[in-house]
Amino acid sequence: MAGKIMYCIMPTRFLSDPYGPEHIERIREKVRSWGYAPTIPFDAGPYRDFEGGSLGREGTLKFMLKYQAICDASGVFGISAGAMNELKQAIQTGQELRIDLSFDPEWYLYYKNMQPEFGDLLAQVRGPHHLIALVGPTAIGKTYWMNWLLNTLPSKIRRVKNTTTRRLREHNREEEMSSYNFVARDFFESQIKAGAFAEHDSFRGEYYGSNMKDIRAILKDSSGIFALTPKGASALYARRYEINLTIILLVPANRHVLINNLRRRQVPKSQWLDQLRTVEQFVLPPEIEHRRMVITGTKEDGEKISSIIEQLI
Repeated sequence: MAGKIMYCIMPTRFLSDPYGPEHIERIREKVRSWGYAPTIPFDAGPYRDFEGGSLGREGTLKFMLKYQAICDASGVFGISAGAMNELKQAIQTGQELRIDLSFDPEWYLYYKNMQPEFGDLLAQVRGPHHLIALVGPTAIGKTYWMNWLLNTLPSKIRRVKNTTTRRLREHNREEEMSSYNFVARDFFESQIKAGAFAEHDSFRGEYYGSNMKDIRAILKDSSGIFALTPKGASALYARRYEINLTIILLVPANRHVLINNLRRRQVPKSQWLDQLRTVEQFVLPPEIEHRRMVITGTKEDGEKISSIIEQLI
């Protein structure tokens, strides 16, 4: 994102209580954390001279649309009639978009009221396809179920590769190469700084991440599926306004399910206790919307996960 300017879409009401300058500054900091240089419409066109002055609302909107067009990207932080016009322009021109509506607790009310005029613009941003993220502890079977779904629904769903710095497991090379992009640590860290990842995490000293460019490439033509850590799920959940995201938490029915999986993986018994303890501590934050699927180790598991996915795609 180095060298990119982001036009910050927000309603005029952010200038007054209960919002004001500190709220706008938080948005500015958020944009910087994404790796963009923020530009605030009210800085380019102060309210007293533009919308609140002789230029008026209509003239201000015309100017702001021209100003937005010369920026590299747009970020949506609130909803109003003006914001909807700016979002509409970003969609029509294919401008790079980020959306974080947590800054506007009233956004849905405004959005719903303006849908008859503008349509469902957020649905247009998300597109028709879905991203399914399987989240669960080691040995729960994320890779197994991902492969099972890919084989069951080959024309409807594709794998999104994770990027990692860990070493390739040679004994399972074919599956490893189909699941991961293996990169050097310095390259991964350079991609973090460039803001390339939708989410990234570290586990046992190695990086894992999902590149938003890779995700969008898959979702352009089909739905996608991949595996995530809880931290990764939290980061990706913040992008839920930009993609149709479904998070499925895989939970073991009991310890025997995991022990059977560990045995099949030929994990030494000396490591079982640590693995089981890790599983018991594995949770998703309650504020993250997700579906919970209990893994029993029986054929009913396939029926359950198929039912969830087919409802989506």
